[in-house]
Amino acid sequence: VEGDLRRRTLAGMLGVHPRNGIYGVLSGQVALDEAVVAVGGKSSLWFLDAEPHIPNPVDIFSSRRFHRFVDSLRRMYDYVIFDTPPLSAFVDAAVLGSVADGTLLVVREDFVKREDLVAAYDQLRKAEANVIGTVLNYCDTKRGEYYYNYYEQGAPQAGEKGQDAPVISRATAEPAPKPKPAPAAQG
Repeated sequence: VEGDLRRRTLAGMLGVHPRNGIYGVLSGQVALDEAVVAVGGKSSLWFLDAEPHIPNPVDIFSSRRFHRFVDSLRRMYDYVIFDTPPLSAFVDAAVLGSVADGTLLVVREDFVKREDLVAAYDQLRKAEANVIGTVLNYCDTKRGEYYYNYYEQGAPQAGEKGQDAPVISRATAEPAPKPKPAPAAQG
């Protein structure tokens, strides 16, 4: 589901162009099954877009109508994934995260500053979102090849010339909050 009601990008990335979207469904102008489209011609992946220029996304995400909509999605689909705008820019993601069963925090490698990441995590916790993990994207694959070669060819012995030892840093944060019990009706 396109959850970034301010700057939609998923339809173009997925190569689909639905006529209706989430606002049409929430306002009762169109049925959900008329608004979702199959992605890639396969019926195992469905997409619900958002119309352009939807006012007040936070009000929409915190409405009872949206909560009922999410409950109906739970009953209809095995998994429901919402894409949201960045936490640093808008509160939309935190509000939507409080409705979802789980939230993945997506972090761009070598782009997000540690203090911004901590602030984003705190924003999700304050909204009572269940942060279930982190996804690191835009990773430097060339740097990662070293580790694959390391395990395929065996670890270099200490003191061998020409071998750089991997440098690993690990930032620790307080543990994620305990998950809230899942609602009885899930898809």
